[in-house]
Amino acid sequence: MRKIHVLSFALVAACVLNAVVTSAAFAEELPAEFLSGGAVITTFPLAFHIENKGTELLLLEDMKALGGAVDVLCSGLFDGLILSAKDADIETVLSLTGTTPIPCEIMTFGGCLNNGQEALIGAINLPWLVEPVLLNGLFVLLILENGAGLPGYVVECETIIGKFTDTCTANTGAEAKNIAEGIEAGFSETSEEITPSGNCTSGAALQALLFGFGIITDPEGGVLSVSS
Repeated sequence: MRKIHVLSFALVAACVLNAVVTSAAFAEELPAEFLSGGAVITTFPLAFHIENKGTELLLLEDMKALGGAVDVLCSGLFDGLILSAKDADIETVLSLTGTTPIPCEIMTFGGCLNNGQEALIGAINLPWLVEPVLLNGLFVLLILENGAGLPGYVVECETIIGKFTDTCTANTGAEAKNIAEGIEAGFSETSEEITPSGNCTSGAALQALLFGFGIITDPEGGVLSVSS
């Protein structure tokens, strides 16, 4: 069942989806580019940072995980580099204390034990390629495979028969909006064209959902944006 308890990003990070979706699969896609301070970026690489905490959290769901749907709610740190006006890499996905795997609250337990435990989430196949595009009049940040395999994560929890592990991968996307602090990127609850469902090893094809938003900022104090 599709649902979103809070908003969040990401990047980045748990199921990010095993369907092979490439940037060419996003219809009517036009190039866009990253800006800093409203101007063309002339010096590369340029670092960016995303932090999910408080009310800005990432909700990950496997709708048909073994034992029933599992939803997890995560906070974390996403760091990367803008490599050119038209592409960037997400290089690390860590907990708020800088460690991995990331402990996440279990919202819907499925087969996981409801005993106060947290799920553990680890990003896989980093770095992830990020490309800004204009898609049907909306700015979108595509999150794509970058040579190591499809973007994704691994979820672990304890069940009555031992450890449950679910791996979810896929290319995906987040709608991007320019705001005062930087770029607000939100995974879409309603648009499969922007944020397509992905695959999980437990729930199978098209059962991975990703919701939420976050703010992409320049740790050096500049203001990032996207433009056509």
